[in-house]
Amino acid sequence: YDLPIVVVDDDISPPKFINLVFDTLVVQNQSTNLDRGDIAFVEYFADTNLDPVQARHFGFVLLTDIAGGQVINFSDQGWREDASDWQSTTEGHLAWTVPSGGLVAGTVVFVTNDVAPSASVGSVSLSAGTFSLDVNGDQVLAYTGTKADPFFIAALNATDDNLWNPAPGTSQRHTSLPPGLTNDLTANLM
Repeated sequence: YDLPIVVVDDDISPPKFINLVFDTLVVQNQSTNLDRGDIAFVEYFADTNLDPVQARHFGFVLLTDIAGGQVINFSDQGWREDASDWQSTTEGHLAWTVPSGGLVAGTVVFVTNDVAPSASVGSVSLSAGTFSLDVNGDQVLAYTGTKADPFFIAALNATDDNLWNPAPGTSQRHTSLPPGLTNDLTANLM
């Protein structure tokens, strides 16, 4: 069945969707330069008191094919819009690496931040600080590049106040909307 899919988007860049033609997935070139919206968060779990067997974790889906070796960084450290920098905390940064064969759009990845972080696909390592999702609220910011020069591609804000705070102060549970991201499009409140 070849049904048209209509997408209304005021962004001038091409939409990030999986192309389906005659029920067959059309694989596009694997990207090494990720753009905003190339991943989307699908899960956030921080309350180990509700399920002590289940470790704290988050999940995301790839919305584009990604080449092997690509690194996406994730941080629970908040961003300060008023200072254009990370908050002054010791929160962590994880580096997740795509396996050598690459991954296709639609792949869902779960990252656990237990004593030693792990990923359902690819590999993950702690690159700075202490990554630990807070049951009282936290954020997960995804970026490429370095901590000193991040290019944000997605964000999830699970704070207790349910807003992007332009001047979050030093609270580890609050963050500003990272630069270049758009609320409800490439960044989501939970």
